[in-house]
Amino acid sequence: MTKAEIIARVATEAKITKTQAEKAVNAVTGTITKDLKKGGRITLTGARATVCQSWTPSFFSYRSSIRQEGESQVPIPSFGRM
Repeated sequence: MTKAEIIARVATEAKITKTQAEKAVNAVTGTITKDLKKGGRITLTGARATVCQSWTPSFFSYRSSIRQEGESQVPIPSFGRM
């Protein structure tokens, strides 16, 4: 489902304009993004949800790996993901 499809569905379900729905969707996604960047945890549950969904950011530290074709090491930088 694309963002445009979400906005259209929110507008239909809430009986609001697409502009209002877009503001609402942007507010929700912005809030979730900011909280995850701070290391927070997001859990979505509800009466219509068949599955409880959670997101928690994970951070991996710098490490190195050895190439299969040789003896040289390859650096792998640290990164975060959800």
